[in-house]
Amino acid sequence: MPFKKGESGNPSGKPKGTRNEYNQFKDGLLEAYHKLGGVEYLVKWGEKNPTGFFMVMSKLLPKQVQAEVKVGKSIKELTNDELFGMLDASGRERVREQISIARQAN
Repeated sequence: MPFKKGESGNPSGKPKGTRNEYNQFKDGLLEAYHKLGGVEYLVKWGEKNPTGFFMVMSKLLPKQVQAEVKVGKSIKELTNDELFGMLDASGRERVREQISIARQAN
């Protein structure tokens, strides 16, 4: 017998609108991000601790990245263009958006 429109297939299931743990965690991270100063804070942190910043950034970006790395250069010696070249198109766009937001905030 088919379900009637608007009726749940599992009436004792999770109530509509209930937040799962992942969404609660994500919301908490976003709240902390804004309380710390948002993009402006990330820019300052990245300037003070580029290694830590890029480690975190690498965890958030797609895992498949095509990159050509020149031996003998540290990450601090790479230009912005070289760093952008290591990201895929969507990663480059996200970085550009964040830089634009940070510049507008200043």
